[in-house]
Amino acid sequence: MSSKPDFHEEPFDDGTILKLEILESCLTGWLPVFLNHPYISYIYIYDFYCGPGQDIKNIPGSPVRIYNALNKYGSLLSKKKIHVCLNDADPLKVNACNLIKKPENITCHFTNKSADECFKALMPRSFPNNSAHFFYIDPCGIVDYQMVLSTVNAIKAADTLLFIPASFINRFYEQDGFAARLPNFPRGIKPKEITKIFCRYCKEEFGFNETYFAPFSIKKTKSHQVHGLVFMTRHPLGLEKFLSATWNNSVNGESNFTLTGDMPENDQHFLDETFSMTSKIPVFQRTLKEKILAKEITTNRGVYIFTVTHGHIIKHASSVISELLKEKKIRKKVSISNKYALSNNIETIELV
Repeated sequence: MSSKPDFHEEPFDDGTILKLEILESCLTGWLPVFLNHPYISYIYIYDFYCGPGQDIKNIPGSPVRIYNALNKYGSLLSKKKIHVCLNDADPLKVNACNLIKKPENITCHFTNKSADECFKALMPRSFPNNSAHFFYIDPCGIVDYQMVLSTVNAIKAADTLLFIPASFINRFYEQDGFAARLPNFPRGIKPKEITKIFCRYCKEEFGFNETYFAPFSIKKTKSHQVHGLVFMTRHPLGLEKFLSATWNNSVNGESNFTLTGDMPENDQHFLDETFSMTSKIPVFQRTLKEKILAKEITTNRGVYIFTVTHGHIIKHASSVISELLKEKKIRKKVSISNKYALSNNIETIELV
């Protein structure tokens, strides 16, 4: 009987490498938020589909990318109790992963279970309030999305980077349990649009109305398949860290290829196809400027939230504030960095 080919027995393709680079970049930005947080004592990082740690050409896989991100902070790691939880259903892959050199001052846990078992084991657990959690969920196929994402969403201070096989969802929806695990998912969607639709679907179908989602679509060069990364967080600062990673790894912050669309709908990074991607930044900046002048956005926090929920990084908004000051349309510059915009000292934008 023929067996299903093992993903890790082939060299990583360009799409997989980009996915892993975004993971490392995102985690690198996420870690200092909690390493420097005075009320966080515990940091947990989870990868329940860890694989052997690298491909057959020794290109680093997700466990090594996690270690790379941690190693950037050296002695800072000793200030917190850091747990890296690595699991794979294949015991040989777990053993191979265990042989990889680990960062100092962290505790690694290796298990050999189904990922579903790992997520279900988290449900009854009560984590301390002074803990932060990062989940990297990269299955070969689909999962019970409601169970997995509801489990993660119930944990305080938990951020998630999820891989979804967008092209397969579109092509095989009626087969192999796809429909059962994605009930009521819209049909007839173009593969390049599925990742953003998946974000909206999760908010509506699973009731995650207070959770932020951001998509990133990846097209593989050889197969032309389009798959996706979905970032899920309950804090706008989490969005900022993910968007910094995606903008550093692409020209438009939401894909490694040209997409139609620019401004999101419903303040949640869902694209409106009436715009060209080449106009993404200027259209956003023009809209932000109009909203400030119309007094629809009146504080530095409002600018910050509008920016990250529309899939942009802070420097795209900073230039708008500078332009308004130069044009003498506001009395003074306001700081929209997260340090100020998310603090208790909210600054009001004073129009001239």
